[in-house]
Amino acid sequence: MTMRVCSVAQLANCPLNVTSVMSKSAAKKIASARKNGQVVFGETTCAALGADGSHIYDSNFKNAAALVTSPPIRPESGLRWKFINRLACDELQMVSSGHCAFTSQQKNVGLNDFSRIPFGVHGAEERMMIVWQSAVNTGKMDLMRFVAVTSSNAAKIFNIYPKKGRIAVGSDADLVIWDPKAERIISSEKHQSASDCNIFEGFRCVGIPVITISNGNIVFENGEVTATAGNGKYISLAPFSGVVYDRILAREKIPHHMLDGLHLESEINKDHANHTNADEFHNRPLTKAGYRNLLDSSFALSGAQVDDDKDIRRMSKRVVKPPGGDSHRIW
Repeated sequence: MTMRVCSVAQLANCPLNVTSVMSKSAAKKIASARKNGQVVFGETTCAALGADGSHIYDSNFKNAAALVTSPPIRPESGLRWKFINRLACDELQMVSSGHCAFTSQQKNVGLNDFSRIPFGVHGAEERMMIVWQSAVNTGKMDLMRFVAVTSSNAAKIFNIYPKKGRIAVGSDADLVIWDPKAERIISSEKHQSASDCNIFEGFRCVGIPVITISNGNIVFENGEVTATAGNGKYISLAPFSGVVYDRILAREKIPHHMLDGLHLESEINKDHANHTNADEFHNRPLTKAGYRNLLDSSFALSGAQVDDDKDIRRMSKRVVKPPGGDSHRIW
């Protein structure tokens, strides 16, 4: 699916943001598209970085159902490190919370029918701690990259930067006071969610938020939420972020024959390219990679074929010792 949507976006010269990247193949395709110049962004979730997908096969329904989400958390060992590496080198740009938590009782709706299990996991409270522990404490990311994948990249892509995603005069006073030495073990008994389970149960984090400030107001301190219900507000997003659309608009002004370095099709050896024969019905030019345009038709209303002027009859040959033995008679 990721390959298909990337191909359509490239043909339409349209930017693309792929959310909830949970598989190795999807991340690889996004990285490949970006390498070839396509304006595409990738967003994974903290569940992909911190949860063990193999627990989906747990015999305990409560533990298994807690991991049910969409797209599913993959069970491959080591996959989380591939995502972290791609985040570190800008092949993926954001880590979202993907937060949509349910209680065990709500998940029990699908006890006898897997398809009825509501899909969703935790993430809002744990997101920054998991990225810090998995990427910063392991030396995969520096502090600037940590801020980028958890905050400023999203603000730029969704066109709310510098109002959000930056500490500066005129920006919203949205701050997190971080203690890089404080420790916390994630547990369903201590988290802020009303859910009675947590897919990151037992995950040890060194480096946690101690104070959260939203628009100048303290909303979290000393492990307790202090925000007033209904204090939030909707933020509208202006269209056409410069980070996303400046390259698109520039390419629309350039003649197609000058964009050879920006195409996303694989190059092939010119000796093996499907060159168009002037005598054939294929009138469209070759694609940028040298292939025949498959949208071109070889159908003619007259019923003529491209090889009508060629003798395609097989030449008769005599075989002295044909397979199966000699034959001296005509039957």
